Amino acid sequence: MNSQWEKKKLSDVCKIKPPKKEVNNILDFDDQVSFVPMEDLGLFKKDINLKQARKLSEVVKNYTYFAENDVLLAKITPCFENGKLGIARGLTNGIGFGSSEFIVFRTNEYLDPEFLFYFFCRNKVRYEGIKRMTGAVGHKRVPKDFIENCKINYPPLNEQKRIVKILDEVFDAIDKAKLNAERNLKNCKELFEAYLNNIFSNNKDWEKKKLGEVCDIIGGGTPSKANKKYYSGRIYWATVRDMKDSTIRNTEYKITKDAVKNSSTHIIPKGNVVIATRVGLGKVCFLENDTAINQDLKGVVPKNINIINISFLFRWFKSISDKIVNEGTGATVKGVKLSYIKSLKIPLPKISEQKQIVSKLDELSAETKRLEEIYKKKMDSLDELKKSILEKAFKGEL
Repeated sequence: MNSQWEKKKLSDVCKIKPPKKEVNNILDFDDQVSFVPMEDLGLFKKDINLKQARKLSEVVKNYTYFAENDVLLAKITPCFENGKLGIARGLTNGIGFGSSEFIVFRTNEYLDPEFLFYFFCRNKVRYEGIKRMTGAVGHKRVPKDFIENCKINYPPLNEQKRIVKILDEVFDAIDKAKLNAERNLKNCKELFEAYLNNIFSNNKDWEKKKLGEVCDIIGGGTPSKANKKYYSGRIYWATVRDMKDSTIRNTEYKITKDAVKNSSTHIIPKGNVVIATRVGLGKVCFLENDTAINQDLKGVVPKNINIINISFLFRWFKSISDKIVNEGTGATVKGVKLSYIKSLKIPLPKISEQKQIVSKLDELSAETKRLEEIYKKKMDSLDELKKSILEKAFKGEL
């Protein structure tokens, strides 16, 4: 690091939480000021959402005060860990108020606010703050003494501005590259879904039958939670929480034979599919093992595997998941009734054609997943690049 760089406590180069009495010398109580709730603070974004304005009299008592070019940092978990911060610019009448969970920093003449912003973007700074957090789980806060005593390395002001300019340009390019990768990832998923939906919606010559005519629709239930012995067995028992992937391989709970015998749950044979008809409405999964299910799931078992291919059935459910969701009813948790599931009409081409369709879809699905992995790795690499450049900047290596 260059010998011209200084190292000081934040409290030596910033006014932390400027006093509200400053406002009394600037505005009247009826004047408008910007208002910024916590949700309007972005993640690692300089610009703050300034859509709201309120009268000074409405906010001065209960909210945190800040002014033009002050740096705002969330001090409560998880907002602090996630990087909720920004620079107050373009404020109504130059004054703003916001969440009591903001820490406000006003830099002195030796420290550029944008340089301070990038300082707080560093993982290293936030990880140290996380270690020192105090309070109840879910509502921990960064302590005042950590903020005041946290040390910042900084060069002369003109060098700070040079570094900020480089970071702005590089981060803008990285953000654009990441946005393109995110769009490509989204396009991959949408193209596969469009192809899937097209197969099942544009084949009007296929015979259609009600699902209840060609499949057994099997309900489930929950063994009494009061009997802990019921949950000490080896039989897989699935809820929507276990529907994390296209296949249920394991379950959070395993039950006994007595639990099955003394409840309304049923065991669905492995290799079949289960669908969510209430919580998690629209989800569908294969079963890798014989698995009992709860009341929010239904097992769908073909009556004749020479008429319906299981993978074809799975793909068809995938294609109509939005339709099922839209049919859901209920005040708090939406669901569909057994009669609705049984009445769904499934297209049934010849079994040989079903297998060909499944083979093509599996091929496209594998290619889609391969591209998704590429784009996810690219986004991860771009995030790592940001972190690396930030560390270089604060070591004086840019």
